[in-house]
Amino acid sequence: MLGIEFEVHEPPELVAYVRELSGRPARAVTPREPGRSAAERPARDASVSGPAAG
Repeated sequence: MLGIEFEVHEPPELVAYVRELSGRPARAVTPREPGRSAAERPARDASVSGPAAG
């Protein structure tokens, strides 16, 4: 997507957000059980949430 490698070390909130964000494309291409929607698949880490929309 960006075409470059990068690392995020801090702040912890950004690390958590980037970690969750990176899981979205992986979940999008992960095979799912028949009859189960993508929304029904468990999130990689449900305890991580992104920044609040402002």
